[in-house]
Amino acid sequence: MNTHQNYLTQTSWRYRAWMIFLVAIMVVGAYATYLRFRYGLGVTNLSDAYPWGLWIAVDVMGGVALAAGAFCMALTVYLLKIEKYKSVVRPAILTGLIGYLSAILGILFDLAQPHRIWHVMVFWQPQSVMFEVAWCVMLYTTVLILEFAPTLLERLGWSRIASFLRSLTVPLVIAGVILSTLHQSSLGGLLLIAPDNVHPLWYSPLLPVLFLLSAIAVAPFVVAVESILSSWALGRGLEHHILQGLGRAGAYLLVLYGGVRLGDLLLRGAGTALFGERSLFLWVELTLMVFLPLLLLSFAAIRRSPAGLLVTGLLVASGVVLYRYNAVVTAKIVPEGIAYFPNWVEFAITAGIVAWGLWLYTLAVRHLPIFPPEAQQQEWPAFTLRLERRVPVRH
Repeated sequence: MNTHQNYLTQTSWRYRAWMIFLVAIMVVGAYATYLRFRYGLGVTNLSDAYPWGLWIAVDVMGGVALAAGAFCMALTVYLLKIEKYKSVVRPAILTGLIGYLSAILGILFDLAQPHRIWHVMVFWQPQSVMFEVAWCVMLYTTVLILEFAPTLLERLGWSRIASFLRSLTVPLVIAGVILSTLHQSSLGGLLLIAPDNVHPLWYSPLLPVLFLLSAIAVAPFVVAVESILSSWALGRGLEHHILQGLGRAGAYLLVLYGGVRLGDLLLRGAGTALFGERSLFLWVELTLMVFLPLLLLSFAAIRRSPAGLLVTGLLVASGVVLYRYNAVVTAKIVPEGIAYFPNWVEFAITAGIVAWGLWLYTLAVRHLPIFPPEAQQQEWPAFTLRLERRVPVRH
């Protein structure tokens, strides 16, 4: 049995169990999808007071933020010429593409009449922030498809078309960076139109900047998490120097985001609300995204450990998603006595969309040249935190 066959045999049980688990979630999500489109939005807990709920907060705003690794890694490698991270560009672009497709699915579920989503392409409203977001998302999704296409074309043996698309890499990356910067910030700008309906802990004139910074800060951690998890599930090796570099860069970005976020609160005079109503949600959000990850990254053993970076990355990703949920749902000021919490249909559809994205990612990594082939021949490192003990040398 050759090395590749042995690799497939060792990881087949993980692969099958993982795919069965994802399919089971998608089946439940499919049933909830039937209920949503058969009976309308009445099967959810959405209302006039809370027209945006779990789907917009998590699937759209959270999903788009977690997909920021695509433009960040492409910018780093192709424009800043930091070739060290080239091996993680393809998985980052794959994650970005799946993230944006998932966000589009989330929008379809949230629209009362999803069959009219094409109207934005014909009936222009250039003064609307939502119009700008819609067009940027459509255009950037197209850019991601073109950036990812050579990987698929290589697998199909269409080398000439793949080579042609690769020759367009730099223009596509420039377009992607511009479009991503615009709509990542504009997602925060959507909340600026209703200052009286957003709690001061989350409302700020800097919302576009904060949304952009939070997306950039989470990018290296998402890339690290996807590399570590795919390594474990598919039995391929890890490039430790790249993971450590992502951890260092992420730590600096978290300091930047945390400083701007807290500084904005204090300068706006919102400091008095830090221990008032709804402040617990803010502290949980900041603990998950900033405080606890920075504490973990301050230990060299964690920075050098795949397990440590995995835990840190998951914390940051959870904090970003919670930030988007808080900004859209928790921060909304409504008449007293009105509340919102997603029901099981909303949770099932959200879980189904996430499972669908993970299913696509797993298939792509399994069957397409996403990671460097030499990495698949390395052994999976021990999945533990190792604290080295130094013994003094006696002369």
